[in-house]
Amino acid sequence: MDLIDELVEAYLNGNDETFYIYNRLTKEIETKPIKFPTSETDGLITIPQMTSTEAYDLMALFAGKQEAEISGQLIDVLKGKQPFQSFKTHIKGQGIENEWYNFENNYAKEKMSVWLKMYT
Repeated sequence: MDLIDELVEAYLNGNDETFYIYNRLTKEIETKPIKFPTSETDGLITIPQMTSTEAYDLMALFAGKQEAEISGQLIDVLKGKQPFQSFKTHIKGQGIENEWYNFENNYAKEKMSVWLKMYT
């Protein structure tokens, strides 16, 4: 797996218990069980995580790119209870799960490519 793919994985999978750190000196990604202060002087930089608002907006953007019937269903799902889980269940049922993951991955790859350019 190349660096950008590792950054995408860290960006999409980071949570409140696991933080991913980019080591500028070794160009490697490290995981830490808790957030700790980093600075550019020590070469360690905390990799950003996708926020829930950003994830929701991305799902809505994906929904808007689908054919009208599926788009409407996905938007309704996002307005209901447990929108994240319901969205994933619905895309699986519609057979567009792979399209969603490719869409999400492409978004994250672009975002992390821009982020990485700031630190290289």
